[in-house]
Amino acid sequence: MPAQEVIKTSLSKHKTMLVYINEQEHSVNNKCNIVTLLDLINLKEKKGIAVAINYEVVSKDKWNDVYLSENDKIVIIKATSGG
Repeated sequence: MPAQEVIKTSLSKHKTMLVYINEQEHSVNNKCNIVTLLDLINLKEKKGIAVAINYEVVSKDKWNDVYLSENDKIVIIKATSGG
């Protein structure tokens, strides 16, 4: 099988979509919730993080239930200490 066909087959099995995280384009699985997204971008520590999707803050207790959609605009803010 030619390489291009392998790539097309692989992409069709794992559908992806584009989202924008802090104004940067990212490709994610089409069944990606907020917790999965944070893991994908290496934010394993969830303390001190706020997430908004399309300018609406999502409460932490709903992160497992909120799934992303194509072209969502996600803002992730991480609190830091010091001064």
